[in-house]
Amino acid sequence: MARFCKNCGAQVGDGAGFCPGCGTAVEGPPSGQGYTAPQQPPVMPQGQASPGQGFKAPPAQGYQQPPVMPQGKAPPAQGYQQPPGQASPGQGFKAPPGQGYAPPPGQPQPGYAPPPKKNNRTLLIIIIAAVAAFVVVLLATNGFGAWAEKEEPVEPPEEVQEDIPEDIPEDIEEDIPEDVPEDVVDDTPKDVYSRILAGETRNLPFGAYEWRVLAVEGNRTLLLAEDCVGKITYNEEFESVTWETSTIRGYLNGGFLQSFTTEEQERILETRIANDDNIWYGIPGGNDTDDRIFLLSVEEADRYFGDSGDYLNIKRKNYGGFSISADDWNEGQFVTNQYNSDRALEIKDPKTTPESEIYNIWWLRSPGYLKDNVVVVYSDGVVNVGGYSAVNQNGGIRPALWLDLG
Repeated sequence: MARFCKNCGAQVGDGAGFCPGCGTAVEGPPSGQGYTAPQQPPVMPQGQASPGQGFKAPPAQGYQQPPVMPQGKAPPAQGYQQPPGQASPGQGFKAPPGQGYAPPPGQPQPGYAPPPKKNNRTLLIIIIAAVAAFVVVLLATNGFGAWAEKEEPVEPPEEVQEDIPEDIPEDIEEDIPEDVPEDVVDDTPKDVYSRILAGETRNLPFGAYEWRVLAVEGNRTLLLAEDCVGKITYNEEFESVTWETSTIRGYLNGGFLQSFTTEEQERILETRIANDDNIWYGIPGGNDTDDRIFLLSVEEADRYFGDSGDYLNIKRKNYGGFSISADDWNEGQFVTNQYNSDRALEIKDPKTTPESEIYNIWWLRSPGYLKDNVVVVYSDGVVNVGGYSAVNQNGGIRPALWLDLG
């Protein structure tokens, strides 16, 4: 059975263990045929006879038989002799036409290893994964808005721009309530004039003091200081005195009036002041005057605090067992009634209040039972019609004025 070399395809003779063309070891003979490596004569040293010619090997140099090579392996390169009649390797041996080796179907060419195929699918997956990773990193860095088209800002209409305040004070921004009922907004008057027209009557700020409303007549109102604004003598000299000639009148329409602003002064009306006689004692009240700041008369003090009419009706009453004269002991010289508390001053603690701010009486402008006396109101609201000396230094002043509400 013919055999062929798996390396070069050359035909190998029966019993040959190596390819005659390339020297490659070939498989053993077909089943039942053994292969015996050819016996080669021993190579003797030059100048010595072979064993059959009486040669004796020198001592310690006995003949060694060449090793027998296993079947299917080529002997070492130094001892192989090409059989006679066959071309040696490398001498241009060509296999006879039509006698080349053909491997069975489905088996690879002997001695040929096909190049490894490139895995295109794996490369494609790697590329897709790299692109996806790049996109994720880009989105995480710039945000998804980087891919969206930026819109140009829309300018509000001109009429809207004009209504937008440029600078809003911080105190206004902080004081704007979030939810205010409509009935509460703008329900509080912004100034004393509006507050009076809205019906308020007590603790109304005007100038440096607080005032109470005694009367409203048309577009004007009569105000009286809630408390005394200081202590001063009614008149500096001990003499017969009327409101017209008193030093306290000069002070109220001079220095005290100047404590108000120009706008406030324009609101204070000049008024004709009637100075009636003391109807209980017949002391003259002097001439009428035109004043912007003044003190109440004894009749006004009785009328505007409840209008009892006790003074005009000469309802004399005793007060604490005190009287001016023996004639008044039985008849009395005081106006005292249920309206005392309205005329009374604020009670102050003498332990914590300076003496200059504690008032036992406050002046009226009416004459008392003598020409150098002036009617006073006690701190508890009782009116002393007989009055105190005009030079008393403990009298407090509660100014009055007519205010224009227009």
